[in-house]
Amino acid sequence: MTRPPTSLVFLWSIMISIYYGTVMIGEPPQSFKIDFDTGSSQFIISTTACTECSGTSHYDPSASTSFKANGQPWHITYGDMSHAEGRLGHDDVTIDGIHVKNQQLAMVLSESAGFDDTIDGIMGLAFGTLSSSIASTKTVFENMVDQGLVEKAIFSFYLGKASLHGGGEVLFGDLDMSRVEPGHDITYTRVTKARYWQIDIRGVYVNDHRVPYRSLMSISSYSRRNKNKTGRHGSIGGGGADKKDEDIISEPISGIMDTGTTLMVAPSKLARGIHRKIKGAQEHGQSWAVPCNLASLEPEGRVEFDIEGKRFKIPFSDIVREETDRAGMCFSGIQMSSASFMIIGDVFIKNNYIVFDVENQRVGVAPLNLGSGPATLSATVATMNHDGAPKDAVEKHLLHQADDDVDSDETIEEEGEVDLDEERIQQLFRQRWERVRPKAGSTTSQ
Repeated sequence: MTRPPTSLVFLWSIMISIYYGTVMIGEPPQSFKIDFDTGSSQFIISTTACTECSGTSHYDPSASTSFKANGQPWHITYGDMSHAEGRLGHDDVTIDGIHVKNQQLAMVLSESAGFDDTIDGIMGLAFGTLSSSIASTKTVFENMVDQGLVEKAIFSFYLGKASLHGGGEVLFGDLDMSRVEPGHDITYTRVTKARYWQIDIRGVYVNDHRVPYRSLMSISSYSRRNKNKTGRHGSIGGGGADKKDEDIISEPISGIMDTGTTLMVAPSKLARGIHRKIKGAQEHGQSWAVPCNLASLEPEGRVEFDIEGKRFKIPFSDIVREETDRAGMCFSGIQMSSASFMIIGDVFIKNNYIVFDVENQRVGVAPLNLGSGPATLSATVATMNHDGAPKDAVEKHLLHQADDDVDSDETIEEEGEVDLDEERIQQLFRQRWERVRPKAGSTTSQ
């Protein structure tokens, strides 16, 4: 039997916040709505034994002839003190005709309230080496590669905007150049730590103006490099005599490319620096808000992220999110956290085609071809179901921590090391599910 070189899964979106596709588990196959998540590595699935579990379909291992019991217990407690627990098992997983044998599953037997109820499980697509409170294992895609089921050890994501009717695609085993804006190539950058899809962001710009963010570690190294002959340090930041923002030497900002997070999440002072350069932006409690008519005020407005010397944008139209309780103000698509790294979520990915290269441990980014239409690669298309979007299924991040004000002319300094702290990451990833009910009549344009 000829093996399929690729597997193309169409994704449905709920309020352009959660993207999910159909995955089959077991023999005979049981169908589930699954979130394809590059921010985690486990395949977590709710089961029929979990009476309080969210989701619409629950996996029944007793109904599968290919199921193999493991029995090892697992437990996760997240930063908001919610939790899930269960036991490990193995079963076959089918994605668009590709049949992965003996995949480890983290079967949920019990969970606390507050988990998302629109999906049945999460398929982790980070690296299997990602340590967690669940036993490490190979991801579904790593098993695809090891079992010779795909031709290339890459997968790629296209996530659609509301203006393109939402939805999206994840392509296992190849990339689709028709999704790349004509005249552009894919820019590759190395993964700095092969656990998450962690890369370096060299700089952030708002309408071509660089945001002068520095970690304290970066400032220290800059100062050592720029001592003058009298032993004094060269100036750093806007307070210096001659330095422009663009001239300041900086260390890269670590960022995790995460298809499972809706927004961009930045260190609190970097988020503040970005919004200071957006006209009318305001702090809203521990969040940021922007004018709801921002896109019409600045039609060419954009936030850009420097990857390997090339800038990739989020237009202001995608920065505007749900309405706040302040007249004319909407939540921003870029929010803040107390962490020292960025989470590069769907607000960015909806504007760029993303390639995840497992073999070479690199991420590819290219401007998205917004007029590319259906995929042109020869691949079987999975049949999808769409249950509609519940009115209250609007996601926003509550990942924030208040910070002391800093002068608007200062270079923005962030404390802490660049190394990613796993417990803090887990807090961010769990809290991305927290939601707010939009005001009556509120809409999103992304």
